[in-house]
Amino acid sequence: MKPYLTNALIGNSKLLAALNKEGDIVRLWWPQITYPQHIDKSFGGIFIDGQTENTVWFNDDELLSEQKYIDDTNILLTRTESKKYKFTSELIDFAVPDGDTIVRKYRIYNMDNKDKHFKFIYYSSFQSHDTKLFSSANFDFTNDCIVHFKHRYAFAIGSDVEISQFTTSKAFQDACDGNLDGVEVSLSNNGCIIFDLGLINSGDFKDISIFISAGDGYDRAIEELNRIRKIDYMQLFNLTKEHWKSHLENGKKINLENKRIEEIYKRSLLVFKLLTDDTYGSIAAAPEVDEKFEKCGGYGYCWGRDAAFIVTAFDKSGYTDMSKKFYRWAKEAQLKNGSWEQRYHMDGSLAPVWGLQIDETGAIIWGMYEHYDATKDIEFIQEMWPAIEKGADFLIEFIDKETGLPRPSMDLWEERKGEHIYSAASVYGGLLAAAKSALALNKDKHYEIYLKAAEALKKSILEIGWKEENKSFLRIIKREIDKETFDKLKNENKKVSVETGVKGYRKYYQFEDDIMDISLLGISEPFNVIDAFDDKMKSTAKKVEEALWVKEVGGLKRYEDDNYIGGNPWILTTLWLAMYKIRLEQYDDAVRLLEWATEHSTDLGLLPEQVDKITGEPAWIIPLTWSHAMYVLTVLKLIEKGKLQ
Repeated sequence: MKPYLTNALIGNSKLLAALNKEGDIVRLWWPQITYPQHIDKSFGGIFIDGQTENTVWFNDDELLSEQKYIDDTNILLTRTESKKYKFTSELIDFAVPDGDTIVRKYRIYNMDNKDKHFKFIYYSSFQSHDTKLFSSANFDFTNDCIVHFKHRYAFAIGSDVEISQFTTSKAFQDACDGNLDGVEVSLSNNGCIIFDLGLINSGDFKDISIFISAGDGYDRAIEELNRIRKIDYMQLFNLTKEHWKSHLENGKKINLENKRIEEIYKRSLLVFKLLTDDTYGSIAAAPEVDEKFEKCGGYGYCWGRDAAFIVTAFDKSGYTDMSKKFYRWAKEAQLKNGSWEQRYHMDGSLAPVWGLQIDETGAIIWGMYEHYDATKDIEFIQEMWPAIEKGADFLIEFIDKETGLPRPSMDLWEERKGEHIYSAASVYGGLLAAAKSALALNKDKHYEIYLKAAEALKKSILEIGWKEENKSFLRIIKREIDKETFDKLKNENKKVSVETGVKGYRKYYQFEDDIMDISLLGISEPFNVIDAFDDKMKSTAKKVEEALWVKEVGGLKRYEDDNYIGGNPWILTTLWLAMYKIRLEQYDDAVRLLEWATEHSTDLGLLPEQVDKITGEPAWIIPLTWSHAMYVLTVLKLIEKGKLQ
């Protein structure tokens, strides 16, 4: 079974690979950064003549391993040590920029006081489209490599050292005893190659590079492998190192006393590039870890909700070109009716969905204007105007004439359908952004229409959304429920209703859901329906913080009765409060919340979605792009205010 927790990522914005802490490649996506996924597992090992009875795999539990990224790059170093067999492996992993190859350079040290004869063994199991079916593997004698292929996808695995043994059938079983039976071709998804490293003197080492080259078909994969083989390893390494250094140079640089905060800020900028598809400009929420949707609905897609925050972080940190490319992608992905669906594949095709989230349409329009406001690029807003106009018109049409709020849709957590205050705030942000865009383009009629709609929506949020006896805003005004819940609430004399919908199906609603939810901060941060200092906003935020703070480990969960993956605190929710605290000029509180997020990053500086409420360890999705975006936004806002030195 594949691990749910990702330890590290490497990639080049077309190809993305996830690795565990031992350095195994456990997932590989190409030619989009989230689709398809091709790898079952891929890892190396050592056989020492006269000492080991079986291959010692680098993922063996008895071995010690540690990882780090090299010098502010997405180049990964994994060190593995065997005290029993007295050898050390240093593995450097990276994806070549402007190519379709992963380079895995191993350095094997003989730490014993005597010379030894080493064999290096490399095993791979492929499962394109997450299935082992319909796969083939072939040993190519002409090009000295194994090629795994299925349909149009092919992966050639070769080296800068000559292969001495191979097999394409029952590979792992044979590999464990250090000898392969030479099966040339098979209907198999696995294969193994062995290299005779010869004698390694005591205290000395030998190097070997493994190349995993992808191609659109068998011949293309071979061509890519041979292209890479012709380039010196250090040239490939330095090219990749400069690629990532250049990316950081193009961003906003910071210099802080707290070097860990600075380190995670830079790691966030590197994550942004890894998880943005270079071909299309779309942004992955996270690398997928739940392919079978056993615990959730998946993460390897692009959401407008996440992207609105992420792209704002792009703009603030200096990557305005990445922002523009994303919005061009969004313009093409927009539906004919003017809305954006819940989520998309990187190429803009519709991903699996379970309901419209109206907040996404509002957030994307809001983000388009935020990009214009950051860049003053009038040509951009002109280019985006057709999408803004269609989107704003859809938002107006979507308003419930009875409540004055957007009609029932899924909430931002994708768990319940209703008329949500956060969604209303996002739609307000989108309508106001449309009005401002119209004003910038001298479209006076559109300006008046969208401004009027935004003001009417704001009035409804303040009148219907506020509950005086609670001294807080409601989470949901009108929530869709099942018949059983409806009957229960009706018997308790709660306010409920029944409506007959399309084709005569009945829908049941509950009114006034007053659960505290972090998304209520969206009324002020970022959509600015009301000022952060407004008494109603301050009262709501205070109740949100009190209700959601997790006393055992700190941080805030999403909402009071959250039970997703155990109901843990999240990085992004905690930093959402930090951003609101900055608006309130409560800078010490904001810094403490930022420090909490910093303390709960991984050793490699990656930010998870959640933090385990008992152990305090990073939990579930690693990394979550939205978490990194909130981190960057918080850091830069505190620096702007002079509160982070």
